[in-house]
Amino acid sequence: MKSKFIGLKIFLSVILIVVCVIIIYVLNIGSTVDVKSSQANFIEEDGVITFVELNVPAFPSCKLIIDKVIETINADDGSKKQIITTYRVQAEQTWFLTLNGSDEIVTSDSIEYIYNFEFADKTIVIKNGIIQASE
Repeated sequence: MKSKFIGLKIFLSVILIVVCVIIIYVLNIGSTVDVKSSQANFIEEDGVITFVELNVPAFPSCKLIIDKVIETINADDGSKKQIITTYRVQAEQTWFLTLNGSDEIVTSDSIEYIYNFEFADKTIVIKNGIIQASE
């Protein structure tokens, strides 16, 4: 009889722990998670970055949130001189789905393309496919 009582106490303790973990997980749905620069994969071809993959943590399940701002600077003659794209990268906890992101890096001889990736730990600047600075 005593062994059944001990077994029941262990079973109820495990159930209580599982319920607490589920409650904590549900309460954190929608909260933001920092994305660090180490979670970005810069893909190069011939020494020039052509593609960026952004990966979020697998646990907890997250979806990528990118605030993308594009600014165009024109020359005196009205032609495009620079296109500056700034990405503010964060992740938000979701139920069970993990969503990553990616984007193509454009280069040109006539227009200067600048990409600013603002991560939780630093900002990475890419100018015409070459990493210029990490702050």
